[in-house]
Amino acid sequence: MDAEEITQALEYVSRDLRRKNLHVHLIVGGCSLPCLLYKTKPTCTSLSILLVSELTPKTMTTLTRSVQRAQKLFNLNTNWVNTTLGRSVPEDLREIVVERSLLQNDIFFSSEGLTLFALDHCYALKSTLDKLSRGSWDASFDDAVDILRRLVYISRGKPMTRGYIRRCYPSMEVTDNMLLRLKAEYERQHGHRGMVGVNDEYIRWNRDGLKWSEEIEEYGRELGISISRSTSAASSRSDWEDKPLPDPPSEEEDIAAIFAKKGGFI
Repeated sequence: MDAEEITQALEYVSRDLRRKNLHVHLIVGGCSLPCLLYKTKPTCTSLSILLVSELTPKTMTTLTRSVQRAQKLFNLNTNWVNTTLGRSVPEDLREIVVERSLLQNDIFFSSEGLTLFALDHCYALKSTLDKLSRGSWDASFDDAVDILRRLVYISRGKPMTRGYIRRCYPSMEVTDNMLLRLKAEYERQHGHRGMVGVNDEYIRWNRDGLKWSEEIEEYGRELGISISRSTSAASSRSDWEDKPLPDPPSEEEDIAAIFAKKGGFI
């Protein structure tokens, strides 16, 4: 299904609800957002929804029938609207996910009888990274990059911080290794930072004004010069084996002192 087909079907459902003097609010996540909101994919297979609040039996019946009629009228997938998202959100997180999604207020469809909110992007990001860490085929790093890009867009171009991502839904743990991979992939695709604070101070993956490829090339040149100097020094001295080894650091020196000497960060 492409964006135009889905929009036409949603307009039909909205008008149907309006005729019954109803207005339904839904939270949407999954594969539909790259198509309808991020605009990074031309098609999607379905809209996975989470109810903002429990619907009355009458409203649920009207919504279900409208969705079914739209499916036949526009020749869409049988489950073009489903509740997979609602079932996947843990019960203990459901309330906060709904609240944050509404506060985020990222609306991508609104008409007479229907309003659709995007799922809280931070929850979507951590959920996607969790799937990737478990080797799930239901997610890819491109999905995570799309979500991170939306977060950066909402924050007016400011990159996300490691601390912010970890504080959101703290029960959903994400390793630094996974965040580093996401950070690198984002920078490879978009050429600027999407995340900061993920071991930047220790391993210096980035420097201001340098892109990823330029950083790697510079490192290669520096490494080549270092190796060349070492080789030259070794070949010019025949008694290098007799040189004493440097003294090891004293036991009193902790890791903080060592970093301080090298001008690093703790």
